[in-house]
Amino acid sequence: MRIAFTLFALVLFSRGYAQFGGLQPVDTIAVDALLVADLDSDGDGDLLATTPHGMIRYRNLDGSGDLGAAEILLSIGMGDHVIAACADLDGDGDNDILFGRASDSSLYCMTNVDGLGNFAAPFLVAALPAPMLPPGSRSVHAADITGDGLPEAIAACAGSTNAFWCAGLGGTFGPLQTIPSLLGGPIGYMDVADLDGDVTLDLLLYDPQGEFVIASNTAGDGSIWDATVIAQTPLDVLRGPDLIDVDADGDLDIGLHGSMVGTLRNGTAQGLPWPSFSLDVLCEQPEAGEGAYGHIGCGSSASVVHFTSDTIATTRWRHFDPTLNTLGPSLALPDVAPGERALLRDLDGDGLDDLFVISADQFGWYRCELPTSAPAYSITFPPLDTLCQFGGDYLLPYTAPPGGAWSGPWIIDDSFHAGSAWAGSYPIVYQVQDSSLCPVADGTTLHVIEMPIITASEPGPWNCPTGPVQFSAAPSNGLWFGPVDGFGLLDIDTRPFVGELVFVHVDATGASCASVGQVIEVWDIAPMTFLIDTAMCVNDAPQTLVLSGPSPGYVTLAGELDNVVYVQPNVATAQFDPSQGVGTYSIQALASGGDVCPDSIWTTITVFALPELSLTPFDTLCSSSGPYTLDHGSPAGGTWSGFGVFGDVFEVGTPQFGNYILSYAYTDTLGCTANASQVITAISRPSIFGPEDSTVYCTDSGPAGYSASPASGIWSAPLDPSSGILNPAGVQPIPFQGVAQYIYTDPTGGDCVSDPLAFFVLAAPVVTFEIPLDLLFTNSPPIILSGGLPLGGVYTIDGLPVTQFDPALEGPGVFDVYYTASVGPCSKSVADTLLVLLDNAVEEHASGAYRVWPNPATNDLFIMSDLPATGEFCIADVMGRVVLEHDVDRWPMHLDVSVLAPGHYSLLLGDGTIARVLPLVVRR
Repeated sequence: MRIAFTLFALVLFSRGYAQFGGLQPVDTIAVDALLVADLDSDGDGDLLATTPHGMIRYRNLDGSGDLGAAEILLSIGMGDHVIAACADLDGDGDNDILFGRASDSSLYCMTNVDGLGNFAAPFLVAALPAPMLPPGSRSVHAADITGDGLPEAIAACAGSTNAFWCAGLGGTFGPLQTIPSLLGGPIGYMDVADLDGDVTLDLLLYDPQGEFVIASNTAGDGSIWDATVIAQTPLDVLRGPDLIDVDADGDLDIGLHGSMVGTLRNGTAQGLPWPSFSLDVLCEQPEAGEGAYGHIGCGSSASVVHFTSDTIATTRWRHFDPTLNTLGPSLALPDVAPGERALLRDLDGDGLDDLFVISADQFGWYRCELPTSAPAYSITFPPLDTLCQFGGDYLLPYTAPPGGAWSGPWIIDDSFHAGSAWAGSYPIVYQVQDSSLCPVADGTTLHVIEMPIITASEPGPWNCPTGPVQFSAAPSNGLWFGPVDGFGLLDIDTRPFVGELVFVHVDATGASCASVGQVIEVWDIAPMTFLIDTAMCVNDAPQTLVLSGPSPGYVTLAGELDNVVYVQPNVATAQFDPSQGVGTYSIQALASGGDVCPDSIWTTITVFALPELSLTPFDTLCSSSGPYTLDHGSPAGGTWSGFGVFGDVFEVGTPQFGNYILSYAYTDTLGCTANASQVITAISRPSIFGPEDSTVYCTDSGPAGYSASPASGIWSAPLDPSSGILNPAGVQPIPFQGVAQYIYTDPTGGDCVSDPLAFFVLAAPVVTFEIPLDLLFTNSPPIILSGGLPLGGVYTIDGLPVTQFDPALEGPGVFDVYYTASVGPCSKSVADTLLVLLDNAVEEHASGAYRVWPNPATNDLFIMSDLPATGEFCIADVMGRVVLEHDVDRWPMHLDVSVLAPGHYSLLLGDGTIARVLPLVVRR
């Protein structure tokens, strides 16, 4: 039957909602250690207790932590403590028990004979050279250090620096082997685990002098052990540390409890060289005490539950916070009664470690009721004030999410007690729990200062600041004293002066602290006079610059200047010539003296271009013109000058004429003046250009053109008034003798008339010419040229005068004959045509080289041939007269014979060497 424990009744029946359920008592006996292992092969963890008088088992009846009655597995003499480990030592798939007794040096094994938790009598594994270590030393382990899949029996004994082991042989063990000289002193604690991440199991050892050593299983088979000291820290060796992955990075860390609570963090997973362990001390006694590390939820990282060692013992809980990268501030577990020792192991099979608490003569457990996942909270810090050292109490501000608590140095009840704090930066942490009581924490820094720090916008000393100097204080909340305004601005306009600058910071508690006083002396600036014209035109005369400074003192002139002369050390002159071109030129003037600040003038001289002028041409004026407005300058608004100029008007008095130069001057908005000139002309009469005076024209001479200058005047008859063209054919009467004049009117209305232009127009003669016989053969006799009227004219062929035509001499072809006759100065030429054929041309009419159709023809006639398209053709009537002729340029040839009268004709075709004659009939 179950044992009733009245000691736990109040806690059990007054349980509230918390991280752990109410206490579930197990037994009222004194125990040395607790182990959770499946001893009956039912898939859940049973509870094994080692006591001063043996071992007791409590079966897990339902897998949820409902424990059965105590079953004594081993009974020994009272006060003879047992140190045990569970593992499958014989390879049959169930857990066996390896144990040693503190009273002697024997190491025993109890095998699980049927897998149901029925154990055979112990048999001796090995005799150690000295008694076993106390129970809290964890000096007995069953672990595979050879890599063959079977656990070895591993143990440490009192007063020895060596570890001992026997190879597991599947139910039996090999002879005792020694791992020598692992520590500088005797071993006080030992654990077995893979610490360096190479899959093989290593040893973690600790001696009473506080030296932590890792013995690496270098070969992986237990043959080579390389010992390395990783830390030096005092711990209670009776309660060894826990090996656990505290920060969830994949490697094993070392959880410390007892005289301190903290961790030795393993850096292997972060890629640090082996071995790299960092000590993180969270608290020391009296806040520290015995505890246990485990995974109780709120994310994948680990927690520690520990008791305090002060007079009013309490139970505290810390959870590793990834944001802080350490175990967070401790939280009270008021529903968990403190004990002497603790263990975190999963008893109810939910994947979360439950809490076992061991007291002097009783023990029980608390079910973990936290969620597995981490809370989704994030903390937002408000700005923190900077405090003066030894000031007042500062209530730390509201932080989201609310309901948490601040922790850190000098913090009591969420207030920072600056009255006890020296200047420095204090890390503080805010931690809050969500609705499931999982903690979320984050850290920030609270700054406490001895005095505010003053900085300036430019480095000191500030005897000669280049401009207003802005002083700033950190922190900035406070008051300025000295030669600055309320915002820390040094006003140099009131120079010279001397004063001490101090800033007093008043913090949020009302405390104040002052900066170190700084004496500021600001000198006056060097007096300087600089005579300079900064704007010039490119055509201005050179200017003289004059610079004077303090006496005694010095001046310097620099820039694109000529003839720089230092009249005295504090007086200089220079020349600037704008003719060097349009642009902007930098000029530097410097002055300095003994007890004054150097001064400088950096300025520019801008040389401007002249305005661009354009003049439109003047009109030509008559010498009798009136006032002529001068609006020909651009831009407008300038001034005209020259002979005959009165303001904006030009006047020429009769009978003045000739060419006059007028000038236009314009000044732009920059004061630059440009000039331009052009000629204006006044004339007494226009000039006429064209045929000579008294020219004789014939009525068939064709139009003759005259021009005049200036243009836009009017011509008198019989010339065309606007164009000045004479058409002799239109002049009446004939013969004609007369004159014409050109009249020019200028823009002012003044007129001037040209000299008279005389000319004559005579009638052209009537000339006719027709050769009596215009078809000849090369054997025809020469003919005398006649038929031209009036008689007395001249016959020409190819421009040469002739009187007769010899076909034998000229050869076959078509010849144009001109007849020219003159009546007085007028003459006229007319032309007629002679056709000369070869003397055998009529014999070729039967040639088939040409095709003519239709024949008879009505209006259209076509000629086709396979001969080259060269030569000529003509059509002659029955009298031999040529009535139609044309050159041959392509085949077929199209002829319009609608102009021919019906009748018989001869079609003559020739290529220059022979002629073809074909009969042609025109019929309608």
